[in-house]
Amino acid sequence: MAAAPDYSRQLLLKKLARRGKQSSQTVECSLSAPGPRQPGVAVSGGAGVGHLGVVDSDTLDASNLHRQPIYALADVGKSKVELARAAVAALNPSVVVETHEARFTADNALRLIVDCDIVVDCSDNFRAKFLINDAAVLAGGRPCSRACISTKDNSKSTNPNRGMHV
Repeated sequence: MAAAPDYSRQLLLKKLARRGKQSSQTVECSLSAPGPRQPGVAVSGGAGVGHLGVVDSDTLDASNLHRQPIYALADVGKSKVELARAAVAALNPSVVVETHEARFTADNALRLIVDCDIVVDCSDNFRAKFLINDAAVLAGGRPCSRACISTKDNSKSTNPNRGMHV
């Protein structure tokens, strides 16, 4: 008999217990997800986020392995979004992972995130960060940003109705 995900420990936390039903319906879109926020894709899937969208046009390079722990040396050359899908499926096969092997551009931005409740920006350049934030706000999603510069890590979450949390 196959094991099933067990959320009993998360539900012990009062704040999460109230939102437990919402979790399986949440749609999270991670843009350039296999970058600095890449472990979060697997964590979100393991935590029961019901639908994940992953956007990235890259294939895995050996230079990525030290900071992207869901991958292995045998994965070099493979599509990062497909590898992310496989990692989530291994943790929780009931999570729907929608992959988009594409660059996030002004031409496809709204189409890619229109159904997202949370938009997680893991891009590595300012042009993309501003585009992702603008598109998320226009689409009514909640933009979150994660960045690594040199040895520094930065995260922020913005709720257009409440302001920014760093």
